Amino acid sequence: MPFDLSHVRFACCWPAIIALSLLICCAPKAARGASGELEIRTVDKESGDLIATRIQVTTPRGRPLRPSGVPVLADHFVCPGSMRLKLPTGHYTFEIERGPEYRIRMGQFDIEPGAADSKTFEMIRITEMRKKNWWSGDLHVQRRPDDMELLMKAEDLDVANLVTWSNAEQPPSISGSLLRQTDDNRFWHQLGGVDQRKGGPLRIMGLSQVLPVESTSSEYPSSLYWINGIYASSNNATSDAVEPSADGDDHPSCIVDAGQLNARDMPMWVASNHLDTVCLLDSNLRVGGDNKATIIGQPPDANLFPPPLGHGLWSQHIYYQLLEAGIRVPPSAASGSGSVPNPVGYNRVYVFIDGPFSFSAWCDGLRAGRVIVTNGPLLIPTVNDMLPGHVFRGYPNETVSLDIALTLHTRETIEYLEVIKNGVVHEHVKLDDWAKRGGKLQLVEFQSSGWLLIRAVTNNQESLRYVTTAPYYVEFPEAPRISRSACQFFLDWVYERAKTIEISDPQQRTSVWTDHRQARDFWRSRLQHANVD
Repeated sequence: MPFDLSHVRFACCWPAIIALSLLICCAPKAARGASGELEIRTVDKESGDLIATRIQVTTPRGRPLRPSGVPVLADHFVCPGSMRLKLPTGHYTFEIERGPEYRIRMGQFDIEPGAADSKTFEMIRITEMRKKNWWSGDLHVQRRPDDMELLMKAEDLDVANLVTWSNAEQPPSISGSLLRQTDDNRFWHQLGGVDQRKGGPLRIMGLSQVLPVESTSSEYPSSLYWINGIYASSNNATSDAVEPSADGDDHPSCIVDAGQLNARDMPMWVASNHLDTVCLLDSNLRVGGDNKATIIGQPPDANLFPPPLGHGLWSQHIYYQLLEAGIRVPPSAASGSGSVPNPVGYNRVYVFIDGPFSFSAWCDGLRAGRVIVTNGPLLIPTVNDMLPGHVFRGYPNETVSLDIALTLHTRETIEYLEVIKNGVVHEHVKLDDWAKRGGKLQLVEFQSSGWLLIRAVTNNQESLRYVTTAPYYVEFPEAPRISRSACQFFLDWVYERAKTIEISDPQQRTSVWTDHRQARDFWRSRLQHANVD
């Protein structure tokens, strides 16, 4: 994979971008009033076509502009390509974005009485991931269904899961096909679900039917209740929500995702063997800064994982413990847009598809771990010419040598690159030093089973903004790598979680305890089979 040095240079100079000043001309005195009009047009520089974008405008009073007639959330709104704004006089600043594959346009303008003008803003791509067979997705969106097509176009997002079902209420009436496709080949599913109670958010992407609402408490039924039901239907082959898998086993066509890695019941979900993915970049990583998030779940040591970056670092640590325990589960990403102020696709997962793009192909690639997750930079990796999720085979008395190649695109200064091997930093390199090497990283060698991934981290001090590959795996015939300390980490977690369960009804208590005891037994057994410290 080529080393794209031009984009690295751009990243280093981008924070120094010169703001664009737009002066709206005055109308004749007779036509002057207390406001003026500005038509905004956003176009793709290469094609000249109008494109939807996300815009943040700060008014003379320091407040975000929230125009009517277009999707608005928090401090930003969506421009469908062209729109006219009637604005009070004064000085304004703005930012225009279209997902991480375009440069940000920043500037300022003045509205004078009676002004009437039009301004066209050219949006410049820094890369086009689609052309490289990488397709973006967001596993949690809670916006108006009628706005989804425009929102996805404005963020240049390919796949979205619209969460409309929860354990507590029926979804609104859904019209048309559950799986919707836009005129420019983007997909969004109208029936996603989340069980978000005391155990944490367990998310389902792509349901084919509404699940029953049966929860009346925060603990009963177990947070595995609906997922167990889906898998039972799959094994009986009686549900429209299932289809045969490529390996011959039946599994739901939907994606089951741990919505937060620190969710209280996450070790139990892992033990069920029903998880397709775990959300490494969740909605607590926010565009305005992670310190604004309200985080509920297994707490970290505040001294080791202090705010505002602590939640993101804690999620990374938990994910690495899963991999160290021998659990091969791909990472995912979710913005939570609508439930939190994040734009659609702020946290996103890119999936590699070798062939025609479709919703089912994207889901298959996600399950297979051919992914990167990001809330900023973009990283296209190969290791020995293979994609993330690949398993390299080793043989006794042999060394498996892995050569990493990367292409990097970024709008924000990247502080460093790291290679993580078996849960620890194998190589840490500043971006400038990496560039001086011609984009080369050290060979990574294995004499026994293990895993590695690559991440690039920006210098943002308010939010953990980074990109990471899914793991690559190395497997020797003697045994997979299972760490005692990692298994003990999750077994302790299961015991701590059990102490918080309070259910007065004996039958309900027995039902919930069954799932938690199975989780305990799973992690005990795994600990007994551990082969490294």
